[in-house]
Amino acid sequence: MNGMKQLPTRRDGVETRARLLRIARETFEEKGYHRTSIAEICRRASVANGTFYRYFDGKDEVFLHLAEQLAEGLELAVSEALRGVSGTYDRIHRTLAAFYDYVGRHRALYQIFREAEFVRLELPLRTYHRVARRLEEHLFGAGGGSHGGSHPVVPDIARSAVSFALIGCASMLAAKYIIWEERPVPAEVIDSVADFLAYGLSAETPAPPLSRQALDFIGAAAGLNGAAVVVDDGFDLRAAGLTEGQRTRRKLLQAAEDCFAEMGFFKAQIADITRRAGVAQGTFYVHFPGKIDILRELVQDINRRLRSAIRRGLAEAGLGADADRRHVEIVGLASFLHWLRRREGIYRIVREAEFVDEEVARWYYERLSVGYTAWLRTAMIAGQIRPLPEQTLAYALLGIGHISGVRWVLWPSEEAAQRPADLPPANLPPADLRPTVEALAALILHGVEGVRAGAFRLFDDAA
Repeated sequence: MNGMKQLPTRRDGVETRARLLRIARETFEEKGYHRTSIAEICRRASVANGTFYRYFDGKDEVFLHLAEQLAEGLELAVSEALRGVSGTYDRIHRTLAAFYDYVGRHRALYQIFREAEFVRLELPLRTYHRVARRLEEHLFGAGGGSHGGSHPVVPDIARSAVSFALIGCASMLAAKYIIWEERPVPAEVIDSVADFLAYGLSAETPAPPLSRQALDFIGAAAGLNGAAVVVDDGFDLRAAGLTEGQRTRRKLLQAAEDCFAEMGFFKAQIADITRRAGVAQGTFYVHFPGKIDILRELVQDINRRLRSAIRRGLAEAGLGADADRRHVEIVGLASFLHWLRRREGIYRIVREAEFVDEEVARWYYERLSVGYTAWLRTAMIAGQIRPLPEQTLAYALLGIGHISGVRWVLWPSEEAAQRPADLPPANLPPADLRPTVEALAALILHGVEGVRAGAFRLFDDAA
C-alpha cells in the first residue's frame, strides 16, 4: 500500500512486523476496528508501543493492509476460477465455490475486509468493481453493452446490476454460514444458488403480465419522482395514548437514529443523543442501560418498518395475498429501493450494527428470512416458482436486495468523494432506478440466461 514504511531487512525486524500483523488480525477479528487499540495489539504481541511505529504509521495502515490482502487474494481466486470455464451455470458455480473456499480459509481477513467499508470505502469499492467487471466479461462478453452471437445487446446498467447482484448473493450466504455459523457453505447450497442465479426462480408456466397499477407503482417507486409512494412512519411522537415516558423513549430513539446515521455508532455519544432529544443526559439511563442497548432496539424497529413499508408498497401496487409471487418479488424490490432512498441513513445503522453487535445484526436478517421462506414455500406449492431450497433462496434474494441497496443507493454519494482513479464513473442516473429494477427483475425471474436473452423489458407490456 502507498505510504507504508520501508520493510525491515533484518530477520528480527521481519519477524516482529509479521507478529504485529498476525496479532492485529486476530484482535480486529475479535473486537472490530473501533474497539481495537494500538496499545492492545502491542500488549498481546509483547512489544513496546514505540515498536509498533517502527513498522506502521498507525492503526488505519495495519487494518487497511490486512483488508488489502483479502481483496487481492479474492480477486485472484475469482479470476482463476473463471479461467477456461464455459457455460453460465458452470461459471457461476466455479465463482461461488472459489469465493467460499477463499473466504472460509481467510475468515478473519474477510471480516476485516467487510468492516473496511466503514473505515475507507475506497478499498471495498475498488475490489467489488474489479470482481464485477470480471464477472461481466465472462457472463456477457468483453466490451460494454454487448454480447455477440444471436443474443440482444445487454445494457451496461443491466450488466453491472446483475454482476453486483451475484456478489450480493455470495456475500450474504458467506455471512450466514462462514461468519455467523462459523462453518463452510454446504456444497448443496452452492449448487442451489448457482442454479437460481443461472436460471432464475420462475416456473416454466409464465407469470401473467403485470397490471398497469403495478407498473405505475414500480415506475414511481424506482424513478423517485418526488412523491413518497411508500411512507415510513418512523417514531410517531403524537400517537394517541402515549404516556410521557413512552413519548420520551421515542424521542431518544429518534435522536439516536439521527445521530448514528449521521455520525456512526462509535463517534456518536450519549450526550449527542440526549442533546438532540432535548432531555437531560440522566434521562437516557432511565430508558436504556447504554448506547448498545438503544442500537439493538433501533435495529429491531428498522426491521419492522422495512417489512411494513414493503407491505404498503404491495398494497399500493394492487397486489393482495393471492398475488403471483413473481410479481411480489419485483414490486417488493422496487419498494425496498424506494424506502432506502428516502431513509438511507437508517440502513447505514443496520450495516454498521454487523460490526457492533453481531447477534442483533444476525437477528435482523434471520427475522426477514423466516417470513420470506414461508412465502416462497407457498409459491412453490402453487407452481409459480421452481422447487429450490426455500431458506437458501430467501438468503440469496436478501443478498440481491442488500447489495443493490448499498451499491445503487448508499454508495453513489460517498463514492464520488472516495472514487479511485481506476474506477469508472457511476453509470446510474441518480434519480432513476428503473433500469436497475428491470435488470434485477430479469435476473430474479429468469437468471443470467434470461438477462442474456433480453428478458429485461419490464415496462414493455402491461395487462
